[in-house]
Amino acid sequence: TKEFSEVELLRTAISAADGNLPGPGGGSQDKALLVPALVSAIKDKKFFLVLDDLWDVDAWNKHLMTPFSYGGPGSRVLITTRHDTVARSMKAFHPYHHVDKLAPQDARSLLKKQVCT
Repeated sequence: TKEFSEVELLRTAISAADGNLPGPGGGSQDKALLVPALVSAIKDKKFFLVLDDLWDVDAWNKHLMTPFSYGGPGSRVLITTRHDTVARSMKAFHPYHHVDKLAPQDARSLLKKQVCT
């Protein structure tokens, strides 16, 4: 998203990795405690991380890249973004896929299939 909380981003990643949130009752808001907790949760584990609708590389570069570098071999990060500069900044590998907007009739058809199912 355009705006995010670095603490909530780290807390969400720790929870998604079945890690232990630090602090009394897991309520720490301290980034200095959350980063090592995330590293501990994913260290040497294979993961598939999806960062959907990334508007800026700050979420990755400043908060997630270092902890996720401790993941196991074969780990992957998939991003979706509307901005080529974001993909290039994250050193996206070819082939990366450009997805065009749906034509209005295709969008209606897709919506109709979802509603009528």
